[in-house]
Amino acid sequence: GNGWLVGEEARSQLISSPTNSVYSVKRLMGRGIEELKEEIRELPYQVEAAQRKLVKIRLGEESFTPQELSSVILSRIKEKAEKLLERTIEKAVITVPAYFDDAQRQATRDAGKIAGLDVVRIINEPTAAAIAYGLDEKKQGYVAVYDLGGGTFDISILELKGKLFKVVATHGDTRLGGDDIDRVLVTLFTQSLLDQYPNLDLEDPSSRQILRKTAEEVKIALSGSMEVEYILELPEKRIKHRGQLKADELSRQIEPLLKRTFDSCAKALSDAGLKHGDIDEVVLVGGSTLVPA
Repeated sequence: GNGWLVGEEARSQLISSPTNSVYSVKRLMGRGIEELKEEIRELPYQVEAAQRKLVKIRLGEESFTPQELSSVILSRIKEKAEKLLERTIEKAVITVPAYFDDAQRQATRDAGKIAGLDVVRIINEPTAAAIAYGLDEKKQGYVAVYDLGGGTFDISILELKGKLFKVVATHGDTRLGGDDIDRVLVTLFTQSLLDQYPNLDLEDPSSRQILRKTAEEVKIALSGSMEVEYILELPEKRIKHRGQLKADELSRQIEPLLKRTFDSCAKALSDAGLKHGDIDEVVLVGGSTLVPA
């Protein structure tokens, strides 16, 4: 319906209405309640068991599947595209991480259908990225697409022959992305606050969202600056905490996360039967690749 806030409008509600603000819904697509146990613990909104061991997200009195919520985002994109192009859009090609299984791909198709789109094709994100970078103009060779997004990471090795891309190996982590970098910073900020206020309780949804939002802002700012000053304002607790963070400190803190991506890269190369020197091009995709490391 029209009651939804999407994108930046929704982001502004993260602190004032944390239990009704949904983010990282892609991580829930086509996945069961059992495999999402750890994930759910970190989320301020309520995720509950649904039919066929899948999940629903409770917002107020109603519950929605991840597909239904994804369709709200796709509907908004459809609206914006139609306004810009001044024409009706009926068909769509939707991209997914290369390691998405059949259930996750079907969930993505369903989201498109609910949004009123005829999903003509689901293609792998690395293939889409390589085409977007014009690598289909090369004649042949191997391309590594390192994709570190907000919620997921994947590395794909593509073989290019003529204008055809073939995914020869892929590896990834559905629980590794910008959200996890934010969590590292939240832990850092929490420790800094507890050093100053030992009895402080930061487990309420509002405090958690303030910490998360500040973490994301600091992370983005450090993409273009060597050092950032920040203020953690917790009005309900009458706290205004100032701090600063250097890019090299962030780099040190996220080293274990980056090592996990490099392990995935090594696994993908091994699966493809290739060595580092066999790769002709490397494409970095996703906002998280801008983080200093």
